[in-house]
Amino acid sequence: MFSNDFHKSSIVTLLQKFLAILPFIYFFPTTSASAITINEFVPDSDTEWVEFYNASDSADYIKSFFLDDDTSFTEDSGSTNKKNLSSLNTTNTTFPFIEVSTIFNNSGDFVVLFDDLGNILDQYQYTSNPGDGISIGRNPDGSGSFAVLSSTTKGGPNSPPPTPTPTPTPIPPTHTPNPTSPPAPTSTPKPTSTSKPASTSTPRPTPSSSPRPTVKILTPTPFSESTLPVLGEATEFFITPTPIPTVSLSENGNSSKTSPNWPAFILIGLGVLGLGVSAFLFFKSHP
Repeated sequence: MFSNDFHKSSIVTLLQKFLAILPFIYFFPTTSASAITINEFVPDSDTEWVEFYNASDSADYIKSFFLDDDTSFTEDSGSTNKKNLSSLNTTNTTFPFIEVSTIFNNSGDFVVLFDDLGNILDQYQYTSNPGDGISIGRNPDGSGSFAVLSSTTKGGPNSPPPTPTPTPTPIPPTHTPNPTSPPAPTSTPKPTSTSKPASTSTPRPTPSSSPRPTVKILTPTPFSESTLPVLGEATEFFITPTPIPTVSLSENGNSSKTSPNWPAFILIGLGVLGLGVSAFLFFKSHP
């Protein structure tokens, strides 16, 4: 009997407490963790900072969260330990931010937001250095993709990414064809002049001196009666031919006459004349 009354009183007490806090649950809803995201950060600066986008009316609940450069809440495998956000600047509840010193690697790292229970609420990994004092952020705020922004806006709406300067398309120059010059006339090869053979002088016969005729002095032979020809019979006179002087060619090709042997001719003439006179006297004395 006593135990039944105890259970009934316990149930009544629990119902009374539930009804007492029900109005507070209805009028003061809890803040959803999805209402906060990483919005902008500067990884390369003397003072690094991270800005959040908060969709709630208050940002004080974020002060119990943690910021880290790795995805493990229990083990700090990154370069530094996780940072508590108790010093969060909530001047602008929509864009609260926190300043930290050298938590991120310049060349690439993780930016991770944990709640107080170690759950990852948001994270982003960058793989290159945007530059000294250059920020990386979402565009548009809270929901867009991360990109390098044109300027830093800590505690305020993000600036758009810089507009890339279009690279001018090079226009190839118009090629004006040059008039084609007529081909140069091909020179006809001239025949190689063949040197004429030197004229060989025809050997000329060496003139030989002709022997001079030997003049014989004829001695009159005495006639006998037995050898005299009979008158009326044919009488033949045998005249010894007189050698004719030969004409020889001189070395320059001109003919030259051999000088006559005048004494010989005179003697021959006298001999012939003597024979004629002897014959005349013979015929005259023998009619």
